[in-house]
Amino acid sequence: MDIALDAFVPALQDLLTKGIFTQSEIRAIVNRRRQYEYLLRRREARKADFLTYIEDEMKLEKLRSFRNRKLIAQRRYDERQAEREAQKKEGKKGRHGDKKTKVSHSSIGDASIVQHIHLIFTRAIRKWRGDVSLHLQHAAFAKKAKSWKKLGRIYAEALQVHPHNITLWVEAASFEYFGSGTDIDASASPADGGQAASSAAIGSIANARVLLQRGLRVNPTAKDLWLQYFSLEFHYIQKLRGRREILQLGLNKKGLAETAADEDDVESSVQIPVIIYKNAIKKVPDDVQFRLKFVQICRMYPETDEVEALIMSTVESDFADDHDAWIERAEYAVDVGGDAFGILEEATDSVQSEEMYLAAIHFAKEAVAVNSEALDTQKGVSFLDRLFEKASEASISSTEILLEHSRFLISTGDATSAVSLLRAAIHDDRDNGLCKDSQIWLELAQAVQVTSDAGYTTQQEPREVLEHAMKHIPIHDDRYVDIAVSLFRSLLFQPPKSSGAKIQKKIADLFERILVLSSDETGHKFCIPELCFACLQNSSMIGGIRTARKTYERIISKSSALQVYDEDVGAWKTFFDACITIERLDNDPNQKKNLRRLLETAVHFFSKCKQMPIAQEYKRMIKY
Repeated sequence: MDIALDAFVPALQDLLTKGIFTQSEIRAIVNRRRQYEYLLRRREARKADFLTYIEDEMKLEKLRSFRNRKLIAQRRYDERQAEREAQKKEGKKGRHGDKKTKVSHSSIGDASIVQHIHLIFTRAIRKWRGDVSLHLQHAAFAKKAKSWKKLGRIYAEALQVHPHNITLWVEAASFEYFGSGTDIDASASPADGGQAASSAAIGSIANARVLLQRGLRVNPTAKDLWLQYFSLEFHYIQKLRGRREILQLGLNKKGLAETAADEDDVESSVQIPVIIYKNAIKKVPDDVQFRLKFVQICRMYPETDEVEALIMSTVESDFADDHDAWIERAEYAVDVGGDAFGILEEATDSVQSEEMYLAAIHFAKEAVAVNSEALDTQKGVSFLDRLFEKASEASISSTEILLEHSRFLISTGDATSAVSLLRAAIHDDRDNGLCKDSQIWLELAQAVQVTSDAGYTTQQEPREVLEHAMKHIPIHDDRYVDIAVSLFRSLLFQPPKSSGAKIQKKIADLFERILVLSSDETGHKFCIPELCFACLQNSSMIGGIRTARKTYERIISKSSALQVYDEDVGAWKTFFDACITIERLDNDPNQKKNLRRLLETAVHFFSKCKQMPIAQEYKRMIKY
């Protein structure tokens, strides 16, 4: 222990001499390190002790760096002041004075803390070699401290222990190629020296390739590694093209022959991504999404049309039965000015499946909606019309295809045909259960409403469609509440001509059913308090204050079972405020009693919802 602490003495003495730390601070640093060393040498070492030790040392290094910069700035200021004084005495102007070479102020103490942190990481990794997070944290610190030479060794050691970790291979290759960037300060890393930082800034495509190739030999089916290798080569090609343009403009300080000798040929380098892709699909032959990711990478770089065309040709030949591949080919046709709808026509001929038809429908709908110059909108509408007819002839049907067909007809202004289509599906397919599909009933009610709004005569009103739906849809169906809410809104805002006590009872019964069925999170979906407020208004207009009172009392009695969300609180307050306003308009002798009972209910309700400010507001009304 004492031997280990003795190794800190020269560095700490240097920091004390330079004035970065005081004597008491040095003593505190030694005591703290002694305590940590005892913890690290316990019988059963704990990773948390190492990490806490590292974190404290990082904070110490941050403080040292700040104070060191401050001292250097002060020293430079003093030197400039002394220089000006000397020039005044000699009678010379400062700007004509001799230039002084830059003097480095680094010393043994500047690198000591960083080196000590690296040592702690090394000790921790020896104990927990299988923990990849320690290697990654060490690498992250080395980048932050600009310990470039050390960083290369960190990645090498980590890959020996974790050869199947793709992240490590990618990070190591990125460091070899991209280095540390272009803003390297050679004096910023006294532990490594300027030479290490300079070499890291240059980067090496050869070293990066070797690393990725080693990684792929160990992990031949690692998709991310193949994709990163593919992207790296395109990045390097762009770098070569940029340098060639600089040479042609005559902006490069190096000679043409000298630079060309250092660089790969652009034309030969373009073939490398193709080779990588061909090798990748040999190792991962049956994944179309994997190949499409290569297309996405191509689109990130210019002048990759030939490579992209090659990839799409392999997709076409190897995945003739995959609907994702056909859609990607259609999108590619749009980009290059080809016949996307012709490809989709061929796709639905080759792949007779619901998934293929739905994928083609969605693609065509989006193309028509975007109304781009690359696609003829009218041609897209004709294609969709033919596609639905083709699906019917091929006996390919499903609820989703039926709904898409109905929405297409409505969008083209043929809501009457949409109504006929949906009604025929419900009546002609009772055995297959379409009459119990809530989505079809809701779509039919919407189509009937659109037809009615357009001035066409309909056999049924939307309200009647929804009433029939509630007879066919089982109450345990998830969409049963959707239909009940739609019917409730229809009765409330568009009541039948023969509106009376019978309709009001139907509204009340339906609303009570909605309250019961919406006692869980589904109530938030429909904003139950807003429905309560609408029902209260309707009762007040139809039957006056007493009917409204019965309505809100029935609602309040059910509200204890409702789940109240933060977004609903304001709507519930609006509902209670409306109830209070109605009670204040009543001239009944029991007005105060009814109002007090209502306010107490509001206080209890909002207290239960943990909305204490609102509860206190209603409590003050009771006292008033």
